[in-house]
Amino acid sequence: MLQVSGNKLQQVENFKYLGVVFTNEGKRNKEINTRIGKTVFVLSELYHFVVTELYLSKAANMCSFY
Repeated sequence: MLQVSGNKLQQVENFKYLGVVFTNEGKRNKEINTRIGKTVFVLSELYHFVVTELYLSKAANMCSFY
């Protein structure tokens, strides 16, 4: 157990600090997976609004494929 100024510190498996997940193993897998998941969510929402809701004109949609 680690002590700082006489206070015992609890050991944890992971914690989040400033939005970054730190693990006791020093690996970034959980952090990377979290970021990928958030990115996929945002991209799927953008796709929904831009493509399926037809906020772009048909001509603009056709140009995006070229």
